[in-house]
Amino acid sequence: MSDDVVDVKTVPLSEPALVYKKDTWGNYGQHDNIYVFFLDEISKKWVPVWKALPTEWEINDSRKNLHRKAYVTELPIGLLKKVTDYASSSNRKVKIMYLMMREDGTIVELPHTTKRYPTLGYVDAVELPEGEVRYFDKYGEVEPPI
Repeated sequence: MSDDVVDVKTVPLSEPALVYKKDTWGNYGQHDNIYVFFLDEISKKWVPVWKALPTEWEINDSRKNLHRKAYVTELPIGLLKKVTDYASSSNRKVKIMYLMMREDGTIVELPHTTKRYPTLGYVDAVELPEGEVRYFDKYGEVEPPI
């Protein structure tokens, strides 16, 4: 478990969940990656799930390319962030999804909007099920922008 995480409560899963994927190919930086993070409520920072929980790795690297996946059998209760990053030789798409893992094992997708601020960069406003709005950048929670 990571030294950054003080206390992580988890929910067991019926099937292993993919929390990390890195596939690369070609000569122009082509890749298909997935990363899942959870919010450490004490430090207010995003923590990679694959670094904080017991993880089973599937590594099928070739001489030139990476093909790695990581699975967990439990997920932290609370706010999760899933980043999907795909790049072909001609374009790139990054998709961010916010999820709430509940104690009963259900996962709820949370609506969010992204806005760019001159001093903060990109900030996501995430609406929690209770109606509260919290703000996040790529590192963790930030103060509400003005």
